[in-house]
Amino acid sequence: MIAFASPGLAATLLIAPVFGILPSYYALHTGVTLLQIGGAFLVARIADALIDPAVGILSDRTRTRLGPRLPWMIAGAVLAAPAVYFLFLPPPDATATYFLIWSTAAMFAWTLLTIPHGAWAAELSDNYDERSRVFGVKNVLAQIGGFGFFLLPPLLAPFTGTTEIAPSTMWALVIALWVLTPLSLLWAALRSPGHGGSPRQSVLARASFVSILRSIAANKPFLSFVVITILGGVAAGMGTALQFLFVQDYLKLGPSFFLVAVVGSVAMIGSTPLWLWASRRFSKHRAWAVGLALGGVVSLPLMILQPGPQSLIPLLIVMVMSGVTQGVIIPLPAAVLADIADYESWKQNTSVMGNYFSFLVLISKITAAVGTSAALFLSDILGYAPKAHGPANAVALLTPLVIIPAALHLVAAVLVWRFPLDRRRQAIITRRLTERQARAERLEAAG
Repeated sequence: MIAFASPGLAATLLIAPVFGILPSYYALHTGVTLLQIGGAFLVARIADALIDPAVGILSDRTRTRLGPRLPWMIAGAVLAAPAVYFLFLPPPDATATYFLIWSTAAMFAWTLLTIPHGAWAAELSDNYDERSRVFGVKNVLAQIGGFGFFLLPPLLAPFTGTTEIAPSTMWALVIALWVLTPLSLLWAALRSPGHGGSPRQSVLARASFVSILRSIAANKPFLSFVVITILGGVAAGMGTALQFLFVQDYLKLGPSFFLVAVVGSVAMIGSTPLWLWASRRFSKHRAWAVGLALGGVVSLPLMILQPGPQSLIPLLIVMVMSGVTQGVIIPLPAAVLADIADYESWKQNTSVMGNYFSFLVLISKITAAVGTSAALFLSDILGYAPKAHGPANAVALLTPLVIIPAALHLVAAVLVWRFPLDRRRQAIITRRLTERQARAERLEAAG
């Protein structure tokens, strides 16, 4: 399982700075404005997201000695090598177009690494609770990759003299990705359970793109999942886009940003067993709903923090609580989506796992892009100015950082609570799929 999950560590190490750091990093280290970055970010993410369904379809249709998933992940690793160099090491005169081109390339590489990997994870087990465990292991390693980026500044501090995120941090990130990405893929290829693709794939028809769109339109659980993912994704994108500015520019705690990011990530990962227990005790969707509801509340104390070192401890406390509530997204949403894909496979007798995970990545990219761009646009329109001070500056930053995401989380929690696919219904679907597979195997054996 660790070998299987290891490529997620490198993939998240690649993507975490794109959403969480780069917009603010470009604003502080190049001549690009927040408004220009917001526009370029939105265009790049939507253009890249349109490619995702094709990756899912091709992954489902691929038949090689390495399986259907691994060849596409190797292609992503190859593309990532030049993309991360140019994206994370921008020249001082970098433009919005420069950011647009190289962020699109890096995101496409991430797509090739993650969509096949997610479909592969869903195919390792069809058990309701085991799927949560599989995605728990996979996404814990992914989260380690995410907060691994924030460990780079303190590790480099003896050589750089600072714990702030600087160009030296970006150099270390590029080197780490050049090493980890190919090594983790090699380990997965040699030691993982299978090479991707469940036994059922051989007896399921290959769905066309048109039939996939039609089935999605008629799949009510998936449409509900899409709405929930949009609300949660926009909220997460808004908060992530402005966190760096909030800590470094507003609270004046730049040297402690790595600590803020790490404690939140550690709390997020450490809470995974809690959410797995809750999903077994109650159900996936009920545990997910509770996590979303709490996530909409725990960030509200950020609104009363004032600039200065006295806010560091309260900020760390809020980040720990927020990390615990965000831990629900490590094992549960992807496991719920795998159940939805099984439901669709049962209805249509087609292989759709890669397609559904491509739609998940597509939705995640679009919502993160919309959330990030909306946060940057709103903060700019409301009058936030980097390195400025005053109550008006605080309102311009905290409205898109805290208030709007909290409202979106609460609405999403209500929708998740009413989700229709529970443990009993998923068990029925699994039994019927297994019976169908057994009949197909008997017919094949009979000649």
